[in-house]
Amino acid sequence: MGRRISNKELDTFITEMKKVCGPEDSVVIYGSQINKQFSKGDIDMVFVFKDRPAKIHKLKQISKKFLSILDAKYYYLDELDPRTFRECDNGVFALEFLANGTTVIGPNYFERLLRQVSPHAYDRSLYEKVFGYILRMRKAMLSMGPGRNRRVHFKKYFRRVLIDLLLLYRAVPFKELDRASYEDIVKYARSSKILSPNSSKLLLEDSRDSLLKYLDVLEEISQLHKRIRRQFVY
Repeated sequence: MGRRISNKELDTFITEMKKVCGPEDSVVIYGSQINKQFSKGDIDMVFVFKDRPAKIHKLKQISKKFLSILDAKYYYLDELDPRTFRECDNGVFALEFLANGTTVIGPNYFERLLRQVSPHAYDRSLYEKVFGYILRMRKAMLSMGPGRNRRVHFKKYFRRVLIDLLLLYRAVPFKELDRASYEDIVKYARSSKILSPNSSKLLLEDSRDSLLKYLDVLEEISQLHKRIRRQFVY
């Protein structure tokens, strides 16, 4: 885990970035830096630049000077399209956590894009992401040995997959989920009948690292994913 980033350090970084960014450029911070449930070991940041090419070399110099870790990506303004938007391997639903990020420079272009996304496209991207998480956890079952690292890994991905399922079912608003603890996410999933009482109990047994436990819960989620295919996608 990286060291925590101070507010003063972040403010200095933003001040320096403003000297590089143009009047229509945008910088949005999201993830752990604005979520009290996570340690702030890095900064998740997205840039939107109007003009090509971007002054990436200068931004990189600034980040190396003021920050320990910068987890950033950038787009050009003319690339942003609600029909085809991608955030790495995430589909258009990723616009939601970017739209709800903290804008530190310029406008938040993702707010407008999110309003233009059709419910069908949003649901389909969530459905696809859930399957991606299922595959990641299946891979981990084959490759990771017992211990704390495996427990932390599965806790991380069960949290993510349950958030996406809760969004898919419109069970809890995004802003509430984004700031909820792992324990609250599991409880939401149980009360929404996304998880059975037994599976929710297994996930809340934090000290128990058992492959059979993970397999049982993941199989339940896999079956749910299979059942909702026609409801949300076709």
